[in-house]
This record gives sequence, C-alpha cells and structure tokens, in this order.
Amino acid sequence: MQTTLKRLSGLLIVLLSSCHTELTPSEPTPLFQNVSIAEGGQVNVLDGLTLRIDEITDSRCPAGKQCIWAGNANVAFTANVRDDFQALSLCLGACRQGLASRDSVDMYLKKAHYRIVLTDLKIYSDVTPNLPREAVLEAKRL
Repeated sequence: MQTTLKRLSGLLIVLLSSCHTELTPSEPTPLFQNVSIAEGGQVNVLDGLTLRIDEITDSRCPAGKQCIWAGNANVAFTANVRDDFQALSLCLGACRQGLASRDSVDMYLKKAHYRIVLTDLKIYSDVTPNLPREAVLEAKRL
C-alpha cells in the first residue's frame, strides 16, 4: 500500500511539474527608434505610432558644386496613433536661421508625447535615379 501511495505521489509530482509553464517577462516597449523610410512608405515605429513619408523635396546645393544659396530639404509626413493623425514637416539646410543639420517636432497623439527628429536624407538621384528618396528619422516617446 505504501509503495502504491509513493508511486501515485511521484506520478502526481511529475504531472504537476509538466503542466508548469515558464513565465517570461514581456519585451519592454522601446522608447526610442531610428528608422529610414522611403518616400511614400510607412513604418510602425513605436507601440502604435506609424509614420508615413508623404513627400521629400530637396533643393540643397549638390556636393562639389558652388551655389548661390545652400538650399533646403523638406520632409512632409503624417504621424498616426490609432486613427489620431497629424500632418507635419521637418527641414534640413537653410530652413530658418542658419543651416540646420537636424530638425525636430514634438507632438501629442492619443495623450502620448512623441518627438520626431529628422537626422538625414538619402537622396540617390545622381547615382541611381531609380531608388526612392529616404528620410532618416529618430522617433522617441517622451
């Protein structure tokens, strides 16, 4: 009888331990992300924040050329969080005072505070005209 009871308790321990599932912590939502988005493309960058590049215009002086003015590059984009949209734009070059090498905008969507920073543009028109222009952005949740 004791042997049967020991076997049953052993079997019960094995069965209960095999039902145990390992709890893994969920991945934390990133608060910062770098992305490169082609003109006309869109990317989900942060926990529900989607950025769509609507248009890129570039009148900056090409490298190795002499120009009357430095020119600028504008990126028009739409930010969206669960159907809360904002149309925004960022500028590099001769935009306001001086020459901007970065531009940023803060916004609130669905009560969340975000900062979008334009850090660079990838313009391939001189080398390979078939590649799309791309905006390099930093997206931060503040």
